Amino acid sequence: MITVCFICSGNICRSPTAASILRQLVIEHALNDVTITSMGTLDIGSQPYDGVMSRIALNFGYQMTGTSTFMTKNVLIEADLILVMTYDQMMEIRNVLPQHRWKTVKLFNQFCFGKEVPILDPSYMPETVYLQTFLWLEKGCKVIIQKLKNNSLE
Repeated sequence: MITVCFICSGNICRSPTAASILRQLVIEHALNDVTITSMGTLDIGSQPYDGVMSRIALNFGYQMTGTSTFMTKNVLIEADLILVMTYDQMMEIRNVLPQHRWKTVKLFNQFCFGKEVPILDPSYMPETVYLQTFLWLEKGCKVIIQKLKNNSLE
């Protein structure tokens, strides 16, 4: 079993979007040994996922259901791959994980595209920014599927 965990700040927009996309792609590619989670580095309580992003995802055939979840050390330690959206989030995760698990934490864009740039939070931005973020996350999740198929999570 492989566990992929997406992390963003509040777990209401970027990370649950990526998790929803990857869950659907895992089903479509019959990768039954993959579990996907998402969490936030900020404890904002149990908040619904972002309405704009949820609507965009639904328009593309992805269902975003649930509420925000604050990161927990146990889930992070169990994850085989932790994909963060920003470097700040990477540092926050590393503050929670033992050093020997740091290698599991990767910047989403670095892992998927070899680009050392963050995926910024589209919250309170025009809907076109949400759409761009969604399309980028979808493109990255398709790369993750290929890496999962090739057993190359490094």
